[in-house]
Amino acid sequence: MRSYRAAAITVLFSLALSACVPGIKPPSPAETAAAQQAAALASQGQFDQAAQAYLALAAQNPGRASHYRLLAAEDYRQEDALDRAAPIIASIDRTQLQGDEPVRLDLLRAEIALRQHDPATALRLTSQPGVSVPPALQPRQLELRAQAMAASHDYWGAGRTRVQMDGLLHGLDRTQNRTQAIDLLTKEGVDELKQRAAAMHPGDRMLPWINEALTRLGVVVAQAQPNLGQPVGTLLPGAGANVRQGYKVPAKLALLLPEGNDFAGVSQAIREGFFAAYFNAASNHAPRPSVRVYDSVGTPDGAVKAYQLAVADGAQLIVGPLTRGAVGAVLAQSSLPVPVLALNHPDNDTLPASGATEFALRPETEGAQVADHMIERGITRAYVIISDDDFAKRAAGAFKAELVARGGQVVGQAQITSGSVNYHSAIAGLSMTDSSTTPAPAPA
Repeated sequence: MRSYRAAAITVLFSLALSACVPGIKPPSPAETAAAQQAAALASQGQFDQAAQAYLALAAQNPGRASHYRLLAAEDYRQEDALDRAAPIIASIDRTQLQGDEPVRLDLLRAEIALRQHDPATALRLTSQPGVSVPPALQPRQLELRAQAMAASHDYWGAGRTRVQMDGLLHGLDRTQNRTQAIDLLTKEGVDELKQRAAAMHPGDRMLPWINEALTRLGVVVAQAQPNLGQPVGTLLPGAGANVRQGYKVPAKLALLLPEGNDFAGVSQAIREGFFAAYFNAASNHAPRPSVRVYDSVGTPDGAVKAYQLAVADGAQLIVGPLTRGAVGAVLAQSSLPVPVLALNHPDNDTLPASGATEFALRPETEGAQVADHMIERGITRAYVIISDDDFAKRAAGAFKAELVARGGQVVGQAQITSGSVNYHSAIAGLSMTDSSTTPAPAPA
């Protein structure tokens, strides 16, 4: 999880700051040009040459020597040459550093300490109270802290630190961090995890991670059951209401739907179905909540803002959002103060806090169900036609695996461009492949 800095901008900004410090003369044009050349070498991946150039600048400019030595050490780090960075770090005068440089120095020192099998020093350097860490450096600080805790056999602390990192990461970094977090928690053992879970509030952010770790250890995690006063299904008396025991409705409900042009049709269909059921509840004299619809815009940020607005307005249950990206963003929040019934699955396998439910089929589930329905109807041979998007490919893969597992056969496959309505080439390919097979399009 290393990120390359915008070296030229960093150097120029640092030089401008140092020029403002009393007693330090501003950099000469020659020094500025040399610093820019060193930064250019680093941006091209020539870290060893860049480090040598910075060390030369440190020797020529004592007032900014620590600044240049820090840059040199960071370039050696990029080369994975921490052994060469260590003596440079030891020669840095912390009082000469400005801006975020003291934090960067501490992170380098922590990384070197870990390499030298000194997790106690690394933990101290990454857990200093009162130190403000810039957002761009927070993932690296937490990563080093988690490594130090794990090296000290504090698996719970390391796991919690990685959970804290989850919202700061993206893509492969996030996936790897989640795997490491669960692996660390499993090292706590079943009994310890159960004790920790029992002491937590229902909405604690760590609960789903603990449950995942327990599942990994082979423990079946029980779901919380409602506290019923009478047997399930008992009709409750009063005003002719046809409401059974166990039914509980919130006073205020929020519906999060995107209202933009790209989603207008889908949103309208969901809205109409939702309110059809809502008004039909009146025929049973069932209690109904007040409902307010919020525009989630169709973007992850818009969905999070809509969720937070609904919470501020007093909603006790939130239905939505709709798109996978929006669902992932809402469920990735550090806490969910109001329960969510999401209308899709997140596309990043987000582990939500307690109180979140997903109402949707994954493409793999949908594809497997198509195969099951075909087998149940005696159809054992299929030619698969799919579009070229990720959803269709995942559904088709599950469809083929399920069909073959249940004794069926996929005799061929054709792919069409997303949004295409011309199946001529796919049908022509089918007739040439196996004229006795009926096309069975997988979900697209």
